Amino acid sequence: MKKIKRQVTILIPAYNEEFNIKNIVTDILSQKGKNFVLKKLCVVSDCSSDQTVNILKRIKNKKLSIIENKKRVGKIGILNSFFSKFRGDVLIQLDADIRLEGEKVIESLVNYINKKAGLVCGIINPSRPKTFVESLAFFGIKVWKRAKKSAKGNTDLYECSGNMRAFSKEFIKKFRLPTSGHISEDAYSFYFAKKNKFKVLVCKNAHSSYRLPATYKDYVIQMRRFLQSNNEMRKTFGVKLVNKYETITTSIKIKALIIEGLKSPIKAFCYVALQIIPKVQAINYKQPRIWETSKSSKILK
Repeated sequence: MKKIKRQVTILIPAYNEEFNIKNIVTDILSQKGKNFVLKKLCVVSDCSSDQTVNILKRIKNKKLSIIENKKRVGKIGILNSFFSKFRGDVLIQLDADIRLEGEKVIESLVNYINKKAGLVCGIINPSRPKTFVESLAFFGIKVWKRAKKSAKGNTDLYECSGNMRAFSKEFIKKFRLPTSGHISEDAYSFYFAKKNKFKVLVCKNAHSSYRLPATYKDYVIQMRRFLQSNNEMRKTFGVKLVNKYETITTSIKIKALIIEGLKSPIKAFCYVALQIIPKVQAINYKQPRIWETSKSSKILK
């Protein structure tokens, strides 16, 4: 019996992405696979003020659809609007500041949707650091990876990044992101799936790359969002559910930091110092409805 190919729609929310938008679109249009048909690649420019839209208009492909928001609504606004209108089998959401690694990324994500998953997350890999701040952030990634290996229980939460996700049509029918409050939309999607009994899978064959923040200002912006996430998830989904999947404890983190720190003590000291201001600011920080953007992480070259 001939297998039915899934109708795949790809959504890219974009705000001032002139440095990488052509690259990610080219990556997508170069994808190959036998289990899907690319129905549409939709890029939503969220009132971009740079050359994002002009670059897109020079790409001649019938499957590419460009939507220009006249007013900024943010990533959450774009996602909710698209979810409400979605008609298809699979929706894959990609950030505009990543690169797909290989030609089988979409095929791999669709394979996992075929395993009855509601939400599928890919693997995101940081590119090689170019600045001192990036090198410290990269050190932090090493600590985090070591901590994940030591964690007991499910660690899928830590792979559920908003950079690259696939949603089933059944999931999208129920899923909407809250427009009030200050939530981390990637963690929210994970806990929503768990609370509503959707299967969450991590596709280890689907890889993308991204750039870490290259400046201290951009690092602080990203860290404030991350540090607030846990408290917001506990308020929204309850302590019991969140604690079930928050398997990396403080003691595991400290142990991982010590092990990596012994290899690079100066870098470890600088990394710890780098954490102080974001953690202090995060205590009373109120994340705006439309997130601040990290400009330096958009430049992947």
